[in-house]
Amino acid sequence: MTCAKCGTQFDGRFCPSCGAPAPAAGFTAPPQPVVVQGMPSNVASILAYLIPIVGPIICLAVSPTNQDKKVRFDAFQALFIQIAFIALQIIVGALPYALWRLGNLVELAYGVLIIWLIIKAAQNQKVVLPYVGPLAEKQA
Repeated sequence: MTCAKCGTQFDGRFCPSCGAPAPAAGFTAPPQPVVVQGMPSNVASILAYLIPIVGPIICLAVSPTNQDKKVRFDAFQALFIQIAFIALQIIVGALPYALWRLGNLVELAYGVLIIWLIIKAAQNQKVVLPYVGPLAEKQA
């Protein structure tokens, strides 16, 4: 087996290199994020979702992060979601004042969606959303 901490191949209960215990039977270690020049890919994905418009553009423009396919996907998906949210806010803003609570529901749904995507990005999981996900996959 391979040590989850240092990557050394070993047999037994403890890694001879770093002393980490062997994983229990049936246990699989979570996938480790790819590190691109000191920044793990899941951190770059989190930044793409966390910082509106600018975050995805930076992830797509900066050389180390734009080489990672998952980061590119998350950046495009975040950008498309944020653009759709802005368009939806403009549409809701044009509605009569009696429907002002609809704008609050849109903001709440957007906030919940972004938090959920940040959590999934932190876990290094890929989430393909309807409509914007396939567009982001084509671009990445």
